[in-house]
Amino acid sequence: MKFSQKFLYLFEQLEMLEKGIVNQSIEQYKEAFGGEKSISIDNPNFVKVTMYEHFVHYEGPIIARYMIISQLYSLFERYAISFSKDISKIEALISITDLNGSQSFKGIKTYYTKVKDVNYASWDKIDTLRQVRNLIAHSDGYVMYSDQKNKTERLANQHSNLKILSDGRLAVNSRFLKESMRAVMEFFDIVEPLVAEPDSLLSFGYNHVNEFIEFSDGKET
Repeated sequence: MKFSQKFLYLFEQLEMLEKGIVNQSIEQYKEAFGGEKSISIDNPNFVKVTMYEHFVHYEGPIIARYMIISQLYSLFERYAISFSKDISKIEALISITDLNGSQSFKGIKTYYTKVKDVNYASWDKIDTLRQVRNLIAHSDGYVMYSDQKNKTERLANQHSNLKILSDGRLAVNSRFLKESMRAVMEFFDIVEPLVAEPDSLLSFGYNHVNEFIEFSDGKET
């Protein structure tokens, strides 16, 4: 299985988060209010209903998409650096750690364009993904709280799949997620063949899975 195919599988699981979050909220709504589609403002449950609707149509999808973006870029960054180290060992090239900004997008791009001379045309899409991820990580997606406010506003104005909402929060649509995923997969489709014997970057062993299950269960031993 190609690395990008494994990547796609993981992304599909992440994409299910949005549907799961929204569907769960809808079920809670039905359980609490008998499946009512609307409720009068003088009903004592009006505030609760409004909160559920807000989560179903806004907060839920926003949170899920932010999670996908954060995880997608983190995976790109981690494995791009890991592959670069393998390539340097195989071809006796300078290491990415010797470059300025080695553990950042700048270092990754410099390594693959200057050291390895990889022909990849979607660096701008990865950079857009990075900027959106940073806004999410540092400002919960709210542009007005970012030290890159002006830059983010220009980015949103230039990108049809990004929109700053009236509350100042950056929204991304499903096309942005698919476009970003495609850019990441194309990158690894190019880079993976450069590594003769890549490390097990994605492990599907079960020892760590069992460890996680036992730990997350929270039972005292």
